Amino acid sequence: MAGQRQITGGNVPLAGADSVFELTSGELTVTVTDPTGQRTTTPIAVDIQTDSLQDVVDRLNAVNGLNASLATNGTVALHANTDFSFDFAGRTDQQPIVQSVTGTAAPAISGTFLGSSNSTCQAEIITGGEVGVSADVVVVVRVTDTATGNVIGDFNFGLGYAANQSIEIAEGISFSMTPGTLIDGDTFSVRVTQQPDET
Repeated sequence: MAGQRQITGGNVPLAGADSVFELTSGELTVTVTDPTGQRTTTPIAVDIQTDSLQDVVDRLNAVNGLNASLATNGTVALHANTDFSFDFAGRTDQQPIVQSVTGTAAPAISGTFLGSSNSTCQAEIITGGEVGVSADVVVVVRVTDTATGNVIGDFNFGLGYAANQSIEIAEGISFSMTPGTLIDGDTFSVRVTQQPDET
């Protein structure tokens, strides 16, 4: 994908670059799909007061499966590696970001986020046990929003839960668990994107 709009001054902060459209600070969210079909979403922070267009290109180029380059005329070109693809649609990853998962059950994510702002759903295993077998295997899901820190709810993945069945957590996003064990204190999270381009 080759850009058509030019930004001259690729090595100066974007606030001082010559652009035909308004630039603002924020996050640019890119999703790369690998040859197996797994999606990985990466937020690219952009501060127009300190970041140049070359800085943004370098961050995009560091994303696995993506190649970014800045032409001398001030346009940006993006290309996926062989058998990879990319988009800026803000689609949810199928696999969560794992902070600490020591059990044998694997969480998975599905759905389309319908919320009003970008956020992160944080999940913590409160009571461990065997998925679909043990009584009161509970996952407490917390939205890591510094403004609210609200707990979304407690969700049972123990007795009565069918392994691999999706449970809607909030605003179109669902979690599921494979057969296996969940360990107290394990955590994982998923980034949910409403606006993939805040810049």
